[in-house]
Amino acid sequence: MKTIYIRNVPDDVVDRLTQLSHAEGMSVSAYAAKGLADLSARESNRHAFAAMTALSDVTLEEIVGDVERSRAQR
Repeated sequence: MKTIYIRNVPDDVVDRLTQLSHAEGMSVSAYAAKGLADLSARESNRHAFAAMTALSDVTLEEIVGDVERSRAQR
């Protein structure tokens, strides 16, 4: 596993990360690493979804509508 260093993080951001990480019972470093992992996964998923929708004529709105209709029928 690699180590990264982030410079020039505003004090208020560090304060919020400290509060959030303590609430989760994690170190600030572990909490920040988890947040970066989550962010990178979402971005990767966004690109994958964009590539898939480029191959189809189905829109995001149609997909969301189908999901909502399916949930309403439960």
